[in-house]
Amino acid sequence: MRFSIHIKDTLKKCGIPPEQLEVLASDRDTWRTMCNQGLTIFCSNYTADAEKNMLVDTQCLLLLSVPFVTSVAESVHQTSGFIATSEATPD
Repeated sequence: MRFSIHIKDTLKKCGIPPEQLEVLASDRDTWRTMCNQGLTIFCSNYTADAEKNMLVDTQCLLLLSVPFVTSVAESVHQTSGFIATSEATPD
């Protein structure tokens, strides 16, 4: 990805229209306000997306891992002939 495309995408994520960049940057107070608002928007969207992805990943892991772990544990015990106990064997 070209740097200019990345910058435009980042500006859009911050709610700053790239077409109006020069106009907004010409007035320092307006630019400072836009940057602060844009950073707030970007951070809140980033956090919300990260939390959503983490929730989805956690749900997928929970759904997929429980039956898999159970079936793998059963097959290992059946093929190995060993029975796992919590008691220590005397030496």
